[in-house]
Amino acid sequence: MGYKVQVLDKKTGKMKEVSKRSGATTSVYFPTSKSSANLGVEQHITNGWFINSNNEFISISCVTTKKTDLSPKGWYGSIFCTVTNKTSLTTSKFYGTMEKSTGKVVIDDLSMTINPKAPNGGYCGTYLRKK
Repeated sequence: MGYKVQVLDKKTGKMKEVSKRSGATTSVYFPTSKSSANLGVEQHITNGWFINSNNEFISISCVTTKKTDLSPKGWYGSIFCTVTNKTSLTTSKFYGTMEKSTGKVVIDDLSMTINPKAPNGGYCGTYLRKK
């Protein structure tokens, strides 16, 4: 399952259709709403999605908060992450850490990573190897 995308086959030099099972993006924005606690403060957001083994579409949105602090190594702590199962319409909330330079997010409670700079166009999924 997944959705079909066209990619260049490096061996043949021709386009081929493959099924993509995860993806991620990152961006920076400044809230403009006067009711926002972070008005005018630079905010980072990373979004990821994947299709799990039950063919359910899982969406994850991670954003910095007013409690987010930057470590000397360039990682933000206390990143608020919302995990939504679009098939069953359930939502869960977790906290993670984000690397400022790449937007990569790690959610330890779920053993998941969201990497928008992965060479395949972004990765969202587990960071543990299967046994």
